Amino acid sequence: MRVLELQGRTTPTGYLFTPTVGTPVPDHAGDARHTIRLQKLDDDEYRWMTLVEHGVGRVAPAEVAAGMSAWLGTFQRPERDLRADLHAALPRTSAALGRLFVLDSARSTLLTDGSSIVDLRVVVDAKPIQQSMPAFAEYVKKYVRPGRLVFVLGDGRGARWFDARMRDGVLTIRFRTRDGHLLALDGPARPMPDSAEVLAEAYERFLIFDVGVSEMMGEFRMVHTPTQRGWAMRFRRAPRWHLPLAVRHLIAGPLDRPFQNDGIVFNVLLRDDGAQTLLVRQLDVSVKESAIVRWLGGLGFRAMDDFAGRAESEENRFLADALLALRADLIAALGGSVTGP
Repeated sequence: MRVLELQGRTTPTGYLFTPTVGTPVPDHAGDARHTIRLQKLDDDEYRWMTLVEHGVGRVAPAEVAAGMSAWLGTFQRPERDLRADLHAALPRTSAALGRLFVLDSARSTLLTDGSSIVDLRVVVDAKPIQQSMPAFAEYVKKYVRPGRLVFVLGDGRGARWFDARMRDGVLTIRFRTRDGHLLALDGPARPMPDSAEVLAEAYERFLIFDVGVSEMMGEFRMVHTPTQRGWAMRFRRAPRWHLPLAVRHLIAGPLDRPFQNDGIVFNVLLRDDGAQTLLVRQLDVSVKESAIVRWLGGLGFRAMDDFAGRAESEENRFLADALLALRADLIAALGGSVTGP
């Protein structure tokens, strides 16, 4: 087993991101711990496990969930008031995220059953952070804006609860809500269950080639425990791969390995550790070494090499700013009941 630990923390001179040994759990808002583990399973099989923990202050996950539910409720306002209400509900968070994600349009259509269909159009624009976070801005322009993404939550039989798509730096989001809860986009206003099916597509441009996957289906589960709130996803069905013609002759069978056995696990959680609440991202994937995997790995290494160092440090600072802003907004929404670093 090989382990790499990285620590992110705010210092008097800026945000510092450094490799360390025995990195402690973040105990201040904005601090972070990144842990990457590589385990050899067989002669040509490896398991990658990554865990990223960001401190968000002393706020209970249940309180954050309640705040987000209240935020969903703001989308039922008349369209002419929607943009102002979205900013008023989370003003600091809107300002922090607005440096990169610009709300281009917001439309809310009230239905006869009292629910609303919401359509959002968000533009990814790195210009506002070009001066303060130049490396991160360049990374966004090179890898994020040209990418294409699809993320849909449904029941596998045609019903959808959430639909998000990104192309050419424009993110479109569509959902249906009532009283702060997600409802089925199509047909009767059924509440979203704790478990659903996720359908994902992802494409990235490398040089003149588009490389990606489609028809990537997995399990989506809401996490509700006394100390955790979040989403857990697992992908155990091999997707359809889209590769350049020049590499299609390589054996593609090893590309199915990540989806075998336990599959790919991806979790995003708020976890209350007592002294500090953490925003946690967890990825667990196993791969089989081969020519095609090495080729894909080379593309990924190029992207990660561009990200490592200054761009990653600036991205962590951007996230820390957003998390601190979200915490401040929740404190205000809860009447100042949240305390601590």
